Amino acid sequence: MINSKEKLVVFSFMVVLFLIQCGKVEGAAKSIYIAQTAHGSDSGLDTANAHSVAWFNKSGNWGTGSTQINAGDTVYLCGTISSGLTFHGSGAVGNPIIIKFETNTKISNTTWPDNSTIISGTNCNNIIIDGGTNGVIQCTDNGSGSNWKPAGTFHNQNILYVIQMTSCNNLEIKNLTIKQIYQRVPDSNDSLADAYGIVLSYCNHSHIHHCTISDCRRQVGMYCSTNNSVVGAEINNIICDKGASFLEIGGGSGTGSYDSIAIHDNVIGGGNSYDGIWNSGGGHFHGGGVHIYSGNGASVISHVRIYNNEIGKDDMGSCNTAYIFAEANVHAPLIYNNVLYTKYPSVTPTNGFIYLKESTDSALISNNTMYTHDKSGMALCLGSSKGQKVINNLFLNIGTAIRIVDGTFTECSHNLYYNIQSWSCPSVDYTFSAWQKEKFHPDSVGSFQANPNLDTSSFGLKDGSPAINTGKDLSNFYITDFNGIKRPQGSSGSWNIGAFENTKAASSVDPQSGNHSINMKNKENPLSGLISANRTNLRKCFNFAGQEIYLSAATGSTCLVNAANGVNSKIIVINK
Repeated sequence: MINSKEKLVVFSFMVVLFLIQCGKVEGAAKSIYIAQTAHGSDSGLDTANAHSVAWFNKSGNWGTGSTQINAGDTVYLCGTISSGLTFHGSGAVGNPIIIKFETNTKISNTTWPDNSTIISGTNCNNIIIDGGTNGVIQCTDNGSGSNWKPAGTFHNQNILYVIQMTSCNNLEIKNLTIKQIYQRVPDSNDSLADAYGIVLSYCNHSHIHHCTISDCRRQVGMYCSTNNSVVGAEINNIICDKGASFLEIGGGSGTGSYDSIAIHDNVIGGGNSYDGIWNSGGGHFHGGGVHIYSGNGASVISHVRIYNNEIGKDDMGSCNTAYIFAEANVHAPLIYNNVLYTKYPSVTPTNGFIYLKESTDSALISNNTMYTHDKSGMALCLGSSKGQKVINNLFLNIGTAIRIVDGTFTECSHNLYYNIQSWSCPSVDYTFSAWQKEKFHPDSVGSFQANPNLDTSSFGLKDGSPAINTGKDLSNFYITDFNGIKRPQGSSGSWNIGAFENTKAASSVDPQSGNHSINMKNKENPLSGLISANRTNLRKCFNFAGQEIYLSAATGSTCLVNAANGVNSKIIVINK
């Protein structure tokens, strides 16, 4: 029997629930639509009645009111927007404010004013910027002009910041295409080409992922400041092209620090867009794939993982410092499962694929595959760095495999070398046998020279490769390879050398568009597959088990792969 008091409670609850569903309760999560100019009734309730960008940019429209932008709300961007957007409020933990691009929405203009920012916010926490299906931010007429040599065709040469957020914690940026921000003519003397993609300053717990960025000198940058510590930065599944400094984390001085950094599953190429000398003094843009650094003094960067990245997809240019560069008090970084290469003649980074210097200590450099087109350049350079471990790496067709300027090893073992000209320390070049005996860096345990039998289109190991089952177990640090495949494979229990474990793939496909079905057949066991939604020849898996790219298939069943036009995909089948 329900008494009158209990009836009143139930009735009150039902009224509140009804009002929440109708969007009448202050603070209830709601959808708000934004277009360049106001549409229809200007209510913001749908695309036909969208508010304007000017409404979004007015601070008075952010707050706890039923018609204001508030925690839990989703703001949908519609159509083509040509004005910048400025945040004026925060979401809450577990209840963020989401800015989402509707399908086919873009923020586009010929250019914006010099030194301006397209999307910005300060002290705005718990924010998600989501490009949705195909959200784009672009310029259509900003780049090298006719006064440069070689001449460009663009009418505007403005320095722009695409997204710039300051002191914004719990920030996520995903699914965006940023392109044509400054279209520079390669090998020109254009010195104005300073465009920035995503810049986060003093932002804790930031995550940037599944974006495509091109035509920006600096593509993703995360920074701390003097005596200001920042915790948490993750950059993954970014396709970077036509830039100079692609992924950069650091800054700070005094006691400023950065802690807990993960940079993984990114594809980087196209640094030659910023080749060229500015003046008679040799001025040029310095390039780099991944750059981690502190400022000076007691500033420290710690708990860094750089893994599963492909760097070298396109010509990286002649002014590239290093593909992975750690300097100035970077403590114990883990650099593993990266594929670092160049397929262009005499185009290798100045200081090696991996360069550690200035008190970068106790690094683990392991299971990386490094390759050059013409037996040139350098794979690994240690300058003013101590206590490094170099294990399970595959060095192929490289001028200098390892150069020690002023550094030391704790361990150098289980590396495979093939077609290497020399090993160097600090200015003496060694043969492999002499290098193994050198007292400062013994490399005699498990390391050897042999043809790795490598597929240089995919960098995977062919059957019979001597790199199979000859590596060292590093499961205390990580347990998967470049593809997200568990290490080790096979009955031996031994790891492979290089970025890849070898698996038995039952089927693979490179669809160009639409839905494609693949029969995954196995006579004995059910199958599980990892989709590699990848735009290169590499068999790259975005290894997020439990999300949409993880599949389970019964024996003989058919799995469907949905790939956007022009995106190559591959199923890798693993026997359970």
